[in-house]
Formats: sequence, structure tokens, C-alpha cells
Amino acid sequence: MNKKLLFGLLIGFFTIPGSLQAESTIQVGIGPGYSYNTIQDGINAAQNGDVVWVHPGTYTGPGNRDITFLGKSITVDGKGAAIVDCQQQGRGFIFDSGEGLDSILSGLSITNGYSTDGGGIYTSSSPTIKHCIFTGNTGTNYGGGIKIVNGDPEIINCLFTQNESNRGAGIFSHQSDVKILNSTVSGNQANVTGGGIYLYQDNPIVRDSIIWGNTNGEIEGSPPSVTYCDIKDGYPGIGNIDLDPLLTSGPLGDFYLSQIPAGQLFNSPCLDTGSDLASVFGLDIFTTRIDHIGDAGNVDMGFHYTPEPSTFVILSLGTIGIIRRRRH
Repeated sequence: MNKKLLFGLLIGFFTIPGSLQAESTIQVGIGPGYSYNTIQDGINAAQNGDVVWVHPGTYTGPGNRDITFLGKSITVDGKGAAIVDCQQQGRGFIFDSGEGLDSILSGLSITNGYSTDGGGIYTSSSPTIKHCIFTGNTGTNYGGGIKIVNGDPEIINCLFTQNESNRGAGIFSHQSDVKILNSTVSGNQANVTGGGIYLYQDNPIVRDSIIWGNTNGEIEGSPPSVTYCDIKDGYPGIGNIDLDPLLTSGPLGDFYLSQIPAGQLFNSPCLDTGSDLASVFGLDIFTTRIDHIGDAGNVDMGFHYTPEPSTFVILSLGTIGIIRRRRH
């Protein structure tokens, strides 16, 4: 192959992430050069099965708050690098059009949401919400981070911190069978009760999660099924512990787990203590370590950060390899 042509192909491989996506990917980004400049416009253009890729940046203003999926079975993915800043003028997302688990919100941070109920997200449907961060949102009555009513969503690998409400500062759920999996709910403030999670007439499942250091209660209300979790002051259930999770700060935030191989003095008690292998849950390419080595063995409890993109290297002329750092 002509070396100039090969070099051009390699440059394209490095610089055009969209080329790695399905043909049904809709590009949303800030500024010129993108098909759509607001998340809502990208969703409006999407059809069932499409992916709306939200490129890195902070999204504000109309079209980037009170966003709705319109009942579509699509994926909106920020890949851990996109922020929805509601500027205290509304919610991040609203799911109220019968969305199911194939309506997927992934890899976005939602901040400064403000509403009476569900500051970050309000849902009366059953979407999948995964790899998201909820921080600094306010639901003045219920659900600072998220309020769930009459739906059965799955919350997977999400972080709730510094959210505020009267009840359920992190998560408030009413008459729903929500699943809260591999998430961290920490540092949220309820003015009345349920600083972490408040459940009312629910039958939820909480698994492989850390609920720690919330004001006015960690889990309050209807007794959920809780297993393989670290909960301050304890909670009955298989595999549960009540030990300081030893959260530590790293490149992307303050909710990594302390680990001796990563340079900390102590190992978090949440390491390798989850219900099954990290690979089973697809979390082996996500990380709880400040050096961003992926989770391996039994899954660590709590939120896993989206690591830096895989490093592409030229192994030899005409050959591309992908390095994925893994914990051994």
C-alpha cells in the first residue's frame, strides 16, 4: 500500500471518532461542524435504534434542558465527557412518554437542575440510565438527583452527590420497581429525610452500590432488596458491609476507591466485593482507580469512572493495535 495513503488512513482513524460509530449515529456538538447543536434537536432527528452522540462540552440553554426522548428507543451517549448544565432553570431530562429500557441515557453529567420534583431527571417511564453523574441538582420537594414515579427504570453505574431536596436528595422513588446497580450515592442533603435514597410504596433492588455520608439518612422509606452494598450504619442483606469506603480523589473527581497498587496507603473495603465479575456487568473497561486501570475480578462496589479513551498505537507499518489497561 502507498505509504502516503496509509498515513492518511491512520490520521483519519485517530481523528474521526465518528468513523467508529454506526451509520445511524447522530452527531451533536457545540459550535460549527456538527449536524446539531442542541441535544433536543439531535433527539428530534433520531429514529428508533439510533445513537445520539453528544460530543465533549458543556451544554446550556434551551434545547439542552428539560430534554425529552419523545418515547423513542434511542441511545443518548456523552461518553463520560459531556455536561448538561441546567443553570437552575429546569431539569436535565424528562421521561414521561412511555420510554422503556431500550431508551438509554449514558455517559452524561447533569448539574444545576432545579425543579419542585426531580431536579436532575424526572421520570414516569422506565428508561435505562447508566454511567451518568448527578451533582448539584435541587428538587425542592422530592428527588434532588432524580424523581421516579410509576416506572421501573434501571440506574446503572451512576454517581449522585451534592444534590438537595426535602426527601430523597439523591434518589426519590414512588410506586416503582427501580433497580439501582453499581452506583454511589454520597454527600447529598435531605432537609427532612432520605438524604441518599427515599422509597415510597416501592419494591426496588439496590445492588453493588455505596450509600454513604448523606445528610438525614442513607436509605429511608419502603424496605428495598439490598445486597452487596456498603451502607453507613448498615443494612440487612447478603454481602452488605458497613465500612468506610475510603473514597479518594483522582483525575475525574472525588469518588475513586483507595487502592495500594494505585499509590494509596490502604485498600478500600469495597474492592472485589460485588456480586459477580466486573466483566459480567460490562464494567471491566471502567475504573475505580486513580490510574484508570480497568476493574477486574469481582466487581468493585460503587460508581466506576469512564476511563480515558483507549490508546491507539502503530505496532508496525500498516497495523494498528489498541492498548487497554487492565488491573491484574
